[in-house]
Amino acid sequence: MSFRDTVRHVLCSKGIHCSVDDLKRFSDDILSDWTGLPLPNKQLKTVKRAITFEGSTSPYVRMDPKGFKASLKDMKDKGSTVIDCQKIRVQFDFFLETPITMWLLSKRKFTRESLAYAISMQFRELFDNKKKHRIWCTKLAHIHLYAVYFDAAKNLYRLDIDLQN
Repeated sequence: MSFRDTVRHVLCSKGIHCSVDDLKRFSDDILSDWTGLPLPNKQLKTVKRAITFEGSTSPYVRMDPKGFKASLKDMKDKGSTVIDCQKIRVQFDFFLETPITMWLLSKRKFTRESLAYAISMQFRELFDNKKKHRIWCTKLAHIHLYAVYFDAAKNLYRLDIDLQN
């Protein structure tokens, strides 16, 4: 199956019906952005292991602004590159009734610190609209991020999160 056939299938499943000839007018980059599929000529660069956020006093990163700063001071290897891409898809599902997949962007490759920061900012944005997203967790300070790992079957990153008081 060609890239455009796959794009057509994904778009049809979302209720957008078009032919492969219609899709030939658009670049691969645009079609990739619309569907979330990786570009056909670009191999997906991922890590094989889970990305952890260990510090000398805790194995996690807190997502609230005050707790995040404290966790960041303590984080080991925060400047090391953990993902060799500038744009990744991450699924937020732990505290939501319906999972949400979002794009995270970095100016360069993702370091441990920039990945934790991007995830924290998305959590803050989600918590600003608690009713819209139907968030059942009461406080952002209760959310602790332990690890990020790649789910090859869904072609996105998933979060290992726990709630603590």
